[in-house]
Amino acid sequence: MIEAFRHCHECGSQREFAQLHPDPGSCPDARDGSCPEWICGACGAGVLVALALVPLDRAA
Repeated sequence: MIEAFRHCHECGSQREFAQLHPDPGSCPDARDGSCPEWICGACGAGVLVALALVPLDRAA
């Protein structure tokens, strides 16, 4: 599991966060499989670290 320390807005301090889908290519919500979701180990608050950009289909 991939872990990192980040500021948790719910806890109000630095906490250890773990990536929701840590295995490369295992995230079902991202095209490249790289998971942007991190979970606070203390309170369970979720954080999106990266945004997935999806091109708009202007023809529709």
